[in-house]
Amino acid sequence: PQEAAPLAGLGAANRTLVAALQRGAPAATATLDVDATLVESHKEAATVAYDGTRGYQPVVVVWAEQDVILHDEFRDGHVPAGCGNVRVLQPAVAALPQGLTQLRVRADSALYESAVLRWCEDQEIEYAISADLSAQLHAELLRLPASAWQLERDEGEARREWAEVPYVPDDKDYRKNRPCRRRYLALRVTKRQGHLFADGRAVQHFAVVTNREGEGLALLQWHRQKAGTVEHTHHVLKNELAAAALHKAAW
Repeated sequence: PQEAAPLAGLGAANRTLVAALQRGAPAATATLDVDATLVESHKEAATVAYDGTRGYQPVVVVWAEQDVILHDEFRDGHVPAGCGNVRVLQPAVAALPQGLTQLRVRADSALYESAVLRWCEDQEIEYAISADLSAQLHAELLRLPASAWQLERDEGEARREWAEVPYVPDDKDYRKNRPCRRRYLALRVTKRQGHLFADGRAVQHFAVVTNREGEGLALLQWHRQKAGTVEHTHHVLKNELAAAALHKAAW
């Protein structure tokens, strides 16, 4: 549903705040970190989310360099986090002040959808987004030679390695005439003998898709930094500002 007049007014006030922050401490880059969270509620109107939680699933977009929320969308619990994210990104980008030289997006796999990747590329926005580990992508990871994996760090109980994967999804969205190249970066975490993950495996794989140039490990580490921005924002909203305690007038 469209925003009511009071919420639209709040959005306008927030855009004024964002512009004032930029005037006071100008940033050349806007890194937009996007994430949804589950808010449990026993209200009659609350719906059941993917993990069985009854409640709501709001999503926020944080401008990392200015540490401020650009846009949010309050959603019913049963609305998938991977739904309608271009609609979320568009007003967030529109809320940015003029004069920025670089736009970037970081997100988890909820934003791993062709519509988001295409939109970012069309807008010349750099991105790093967690990729779903499909059977095809997983097979490519397993085919990598041992020499392809580079050590990130050895933590004693686990060894973390990364690699660039020569992978093109079979989704008919790959276009050679695009001005940017989609790269897949993989992370492999190997547990020491006698220590297994909760699912009983000794090895776990993760992947990130990006259109940024540069050294792969630096990009993976940059992607992880969203934990200190948007995930921290959810923590503050829910646990310090009582957004986890929904009432009739909440949100």
